[in-house]
Amino acid sequence: MKIAIDLEGTLIAECGEFPCERTNELARCFLLCGLRLQARKMLRELARAGHILTLYTSGKHSAATLRLWCLAAGLPIHHIITLADYKQDARHNKGTRVSWPPVSGQDLILDDETRHIETARRNGVMALQITNHSLNWTACIQKTCLGSDGVRVANREQKLLTQS
Repeated sequence: MKIAIDLEGTLIAECGEFPCERTNELARCFLLCGLRLQARKMLRELARAGHILTLYTSGKHSAATLRLWCLAAGLPIHHIITLADYKQDARHNKGTRVSWPPVSGQDLILDDETRHIETARRNGVMALQITNHSLNWTACIQKTCLGSDGVRVANREQKLLTQS
């Protein structure tokens, strides 16, 4: 499964809105923020299960900086898409309608913003909204990605995540 994961507000806290684990000193050289609790473990489990992980961000960090941060923090991310690079690519493909987040070619989107979840669904992509109050967020993702019935589980878990 190809899984696209939002950075700000989903994996890292923008304003300290959820508990985080510290990253090592080398990772903090690239990005001064903690990683959402259990995110590293969850991403590693998904990668070991054969999922392709893409990190996307509308933040100001370059893809190269984020790649170094992922390596230093021990995150098994395969691809990184920044909004700036995405817009640049869109300029070269004139006439192509571009939507954010980058849902094309993805099977699942993990994001904290309702409008991004709606965009994914309009494009036929499964989506889980990971909010600041989602206490069982890793379990829901694991059930969706490592379970046997992804589509029905994803829809049911989406309701649980937004209600918690």
